[in-house]
Amino acid sequence: MRPVMGKKTGILLSAGALALAAAFLFLVPGRAGNAFGPSLAWGTVSRMVVQRELSGRTVEDLVPLPAAPPPGSVIELEISGKNRSGEVLKNIHAVGRIPRGCCYVGNSARCNVDAQVLLSGDNGFTFQEALPAGEGNGRGAAHSDETTDIKFVIPRVEPGAVVKAVYRMRMP
Repeated sequence: MRPVMGKKTGILLSAGALALAAAFLFLVPGRAGNAFGPSLAWGTVSRMVVQRELSGRTVEDLVPLPAAPPPGSVIELEISGKNRSGEVLKNIHAVGRIPRGCCYVGNSARCNVDAQVLLSGDNGFTFQEALPAGEGNGRGAAHSDETTDIKFVIPRVEPGAVVKAVYRMRMP
């Protein structure tokens, strides 16, 4: 598998370093030290999606990400965070990057708490809600094949609550 060039970093990445390529980030606007401080413990997990037949239907399994995922593999990325503070955290932004050559799997984004999902087609400079295929606005509309970044905007996270934001991308 050939290396993948990270869009924002310009760093060459092997497929095995895909979790790092996604470069997840939690931001807590208006709080000192943002979420990298003690308020929000965060982490990421990357797994490969494998489909198989079971009793005449297709089921999906999530398996550890191999060092060199085969071309066309679907990778599921999970951003998780826990509010370790004693107060409600507001306006959390969880941002994931899609490495160059990879493609966001449309409608795959989900979150276990109330969240707005926004996509960027211009390396994270602007974000908008996902558009149906074939619709564009001339400003780099965020369709699955144009997506460079994905943002989960989470209005509030209660003390002790765990947030899990998940999306998928396809390897080149």
